[in-house]
Amino acid sequence: MSQAKVKEAIECYRKAIALNPTLVSALYHLGNILWNKGEREQAADCYASILEVEPDHAAAGHLHAAMKGESRDDVPKEYVRELFDGCADAFDEHLVHELGYHAPRVLREAVGRAVPVEGPFWNVLDIGCGTGLCGPLFRDVAAHLSGVDLAPKMIDEARDKAVYDELQTRDLLEELEAHRRDLDLILAADVFIYVGCLEAVFLACRRALTENGLFAFSTEACAGESYELRTSGRFAHSPHYIEALARDSGFGVVHRDEIALRKETGVVLSGHVFVLQVGDRRRQSEDGIIARAPPPS
Repeated sequence: MSQAKVKEAIECYRKAIALNPTLVSALYHLGNILWNKGEREQAADCYASILEVEPDHAAAGHLHAAMKGESRDDVPKEYVRELFDGCADAFDEHLVHELGYHAPRVLREAVGRAVPVEGPFWNVLDIGCGTGLCGPLFRDVAAHLSGVDLAPKMIDEARDKAVYDELQTRDLLEELEAHRRDLDLILAADVFIYVGCLEAVFLACRRALTENGLFAFSTEACAGESYELRTSGRFAHSPHYIEALARDSGFGVVHRDEIALRKETGVVLSGHVFVLQVGDRRRQSEDGIIARAPPPS
């Protein structure tokens, strides 16, 4: 949207709110525009006004908490679904070409470096698959490639790529709980920015994977020993938190690498790519990779 259009939209929403200060739709759209412009305090005021009218408004509650530095463990599913259904048709162009996002490619390289890849033999699940950016990169190792996502329109975009054997609109934990030691590889590219506490996800992945099964994912990085909800509305995770959780969940870290995740308002965000393996407790070397691990069996 051009700057002139943005200015016009702001004026229209403010006029509507002046006539009806409890008009939730106008408050929400105005808050989102101000948030995208970096005017976070004004955006927070809009979300606070919404919560006075609708205390259970999921998206407003989440974004207001993020901007006020409140602690949360995850993001409301309604917010995630609405967010990505609203941008599905332009998602690949914006994320890859404008924001420089390349986590799926880095994940593919990391899996290839950590484990011998001998052919299309693996049962692969892409959780939070979005528009399917991981699919073409992992098709060569997958006997069966499936993907799940909360947003139906993102699944539609993934289906148009004609790469996956199966696609479902489903919560990732529900899908993981449907598997017991039948998956060889689980992928999660840029998914955990919408999940703070990862304990349930790690345990579900552990139960779903075969012996020597792999869990490959990216995270947005933060300092400290845990995770944090940022003013962007996304979560960042400390590598110390990930590695401790991996150990407690029955995984070993076979690969960890720091990456440039994507750009945000012109600034490059740092992140990590991890490859975990069921039962492998070996320590990684300083360059982020240990001796090549055995393939899933």
